[in-house]
Amino acid sequence: MGPDSSRRRRRRYAALMGLPSRRHPAIAQPDRVSVSGSLVVESPIGALAVGRRNGHLVADWLVDGATAPPCDPDDLAALETVARIRAYFAGDFSSLDALPVGNGTPFQRDVWNASRHVPFGETRTYLWIAHELGGGHALCRAIGQALRRNPLPVVVPCHRVVAASGLGGYAGARAGAMTTIKRGLIEFEAHLAGGVLDCVPSRPPGA
Repeated sequence: MGPDSSRRRRRRYAALMGLPSRRHPAIAQPDRVSVSGSLVVESPIGALAVGRRNGHLVADWLVDGATAPPCDPDDLAALETVARIRAYFAGDFSSLDALPVGNGTPFQRDVWNASRHVPFGETRTYLWIAHELGGGHALCRAIGQALRRNPLPVVVPCHRVVAASGLGGYAGARAGAMTTIKRGLIEFEAHLAGGVLDCVPSRPPGA
């Protein structure tokens, strides 16, 4: 792909985002492009790499030796995801709302969409998500598994879903770097929202 084609794609992306087309940092200067072609967002919580796996968009936290998924630096969907994640970490509460959830089964996508109903700066329990889906306790385990397989953390705020008695797991981990990231995201949002959360579930009646 030649430079003229690349510039046209960037202008198209800028129009899509409603951004200036020349030298906007979210377009022309992503935080880092690795040698493998991945887009990596450096955040206060850690490094989050956006790319594609089996053709589907994913975002991976670069912890515990994880490698960034490869990505074409002219991938418009990836660039938009990077720009909106950066806006989120800059304090734009709603920057991620327009992005679709990732690839998954219908049930997984229902769970991921339900997690988006949890307000910014708050948490809800797995049972709350079950109630959102019209179920009860029997669904909680399946909900946990669906959240574990969320391919787009932060974009889909699975970190806002916690256990009834504490933090709960994150991306399949119940301790270590991933749960530190989950706690960090919760505290980051609570701070921006002007609240004090300390990872205590905020539950509606019956949850």
